[in-house]
Amino acid sequence: MSAAADLPVELVAQTDWQALVARLRATATPGQLRAAELLGDEPPACDVCDGARFVRRPAEGVELVGRVLPCRACTTPPERAAMAGIPPRFRGATLGAPLLASQAEALRPLAAWDGQRSLVLAGEAGTGKTHLACALLRRELERDRAGRFVYFPDYLEEVRTRYADDAREQAQAYTDRIASEPLLVLDDLGAERATDWTLEQVRSLIDRRYRRLLPTIVTTNYATPVALGERIGAAAADRLAEWGWLVLGGPSLRRRPAQQPSGSVRREPAQPPQQAP
Repeated sequence: MSAAADLPVELVAQTDWQALVARLRATATPGQLRAAELLGDEPPACDVCDGARFVRRPAEGVELVGRVLPCRACTTPPERAAMAGIPPRFRGATLGAPLLASQAEALRPLAAWDGQRSLVLAGEAGTGKTHLACALLRRELERDRAGRFVYFPDYLEEVRTRYADDAREQAQAYTDRIASEPLLVLDDLGAERATDWTLEQVRSLIDRRYRRLLPTIVTTNYATPVALGERIGAAAADRLAEWGWLVLGGPSLRRRPAQQPSGSVRREPAQPPQQAP
């Protein structure tokens, strides 16, 4: 367990109505409480979060600052993955058997990852980058750490939509929240259409996390900082060049034979198939 797991937990009220009920209970007579029980006022479903499904964990040494986390007492690992934005396909992702036999050696550093150094998972489409990034995020979530998955083209679209609606303050609040996530997965960086505006958004987000030493996991189809820099700009790529890079190879998992069981290790052919004479 992480050190954060030893910190005190403060309940987060689910609604104003819930807070009102708590005040009424505190001032009610025994007769009123018995009447409420007969009318169906059941005890809280969870002794930890009082049914809110979230708890606030104060930052170490700072009582008034903290993170809202899913309550581990009444939520399941898939639910916690969903709350972190992990897509349904990857909510069960783990760092178990490698997706491709040729990746076994390359994936050993991921199992030993300390959760602090930023990473770039690069490679062709279909080589398991998103699966592995989500597996790392899920592992940290189960260690009681806050984190979020963001598909980068969707992030840009969300920011663009908020600005288009003249909700500049909402757009700024959204970018601030994403930039300050304790752990962030940025999926498919470089897939967005390059414009001056998108390049500025990429540079700003990467730079803010870089300066604050916030761990980030990036997935991209571009195998080197130079190649990625041609898509996202030299300034952002220069920051990413200092992160740990892992290039994944092998054939696309999306084109594996239909008869192969899901989740099994795919073994690449030793040589290309011979053409018929």
